[in-house]
Amino acid sequence: RWRAVARATASHNTLVLADTSSSRLIRHAALSGLIGAPPIRGPLHVRADVEEHGGNLELSAEHDGYVERYGLAHKRVLSLSGTGQRIVGIDKLYLQRPSRRPKEPLPFAIHFHVHPDATCQADGSGRAAIITLRSGGKWLLSVEGATLSIEDSTFFVDSAGPRAALQVVLRGSSLSESEVRWVLEAVSGTTDESSA
Repeated sequence: RWRAVARATASHNTLVLADTSSSRLIRHAALSGLIGAPPIRGPLHVRADVEEHGGNLELSAEHDGYVERYGLAHKRVLSLSGTGQRIVGIDKLYLQRPSRRPKEPLPFAIHFHVHPDATCQADGSGRAAIITLRSGGKWLLSVEGATLSIEDSTFFVDSAGPRAALQVVLRGSSLSESEVRWVLEAVSGTTDESSA
């Protein structure tokens, strides 16, 4: 019964537009029986590239999962430092189909689900949070272009079943183009990152 919830876009570390998944589960009993779960009708076009720039790895990816409904495409660029201690992210919504342009700004949320053994605490500014690992290591997540909050989440991959967890969520709204920049960086004791 948790399978459909776990497959929703909001259950992953990505952007969700208008509280809607970028892919749709297809309710078809025969197909579900063949593959063991409802099949997904996903974005028609997905592009991803990985490049190295001065010792940093950069992943650039985009999809059109929201274009048919809202006219907006989602692009994400991630840059991982050579030490693995800093990730810079840019999430961008841009108008790809003007005929589908929203009539009013649509809410978006960028989710960062955290392992149940880690804790999160917002700094009170709406722009940063500290994630503390079980090992004591700390990571700072800071943001520009959205408001940050700590919210409830569910961790689905525990062998005992779903567990309560937390997530950091970056919220804003978009009419035709929006850009959110965020940085996740180690601030202390990061020898064990397995609980993030």
